[in-house]
Amino acid sequence: MIPRQHLLDSALAEIERIRFLATKIPQDQLEYRPSEGQRSTLELLQYLSLCGDSLFASLVVSEEERPALREKQMAEAKAVTIENFDRAMENQGTRLAEALASVTDERLSEMVTLPWGEACTLGEAFLNAAIKFLTAYRMQLFLYLKGMGVPELSTLQAWLAVDTMEEMEAKFAAS
Repeated sequence: MIPRQHLLDSALAEIERIRFLATKIPQDQLEYRPSEGQRSTLELLQYLSLCGDSLFASLVVSEEERPALREKQMAEAKAVTIENFDRAMENQGTRLAEALASVTDERLSEMVTLPWGEACTLGEAFLNAAIKFLTAYRMQLFLYLKGMGVPELSTLQAWLAVDTMEEMEAKFAAS
């Protein structure tokens, strides 16, 4: 089993990358949609503000608490703007840490059923929902930025949350 701190660190790294990419969004592109039927940039930010912790949090609480939790999550996401997005993502990291800390190692090994019917352990749910959802939608944000024509956007920004090779070297020299 992957140590819980490694799981959390991975999710928090994704949140850091998303927060960084969001700083690249031109203010006049919040309604940008790659095509009809896709989320706008603002709608994507709203979804990003809950996609990492919403499913895992719902699996940690009782069945009876889930509807109220989901309603609260949706209301908070709907209130996300470009101005408060960074704070919303920071809050999501805190919620993920709290949810993960609230369960024992034994509970992480318990079987749960995801909303689409897949059975897995609670620990796998953290990996397969929280981390993978954050990664997938981070890449969607990156592709939106590319579609907007944001200049000098490269994989450095997408994968390392830095703008230059010098920043990358400094980041990894510090770790």
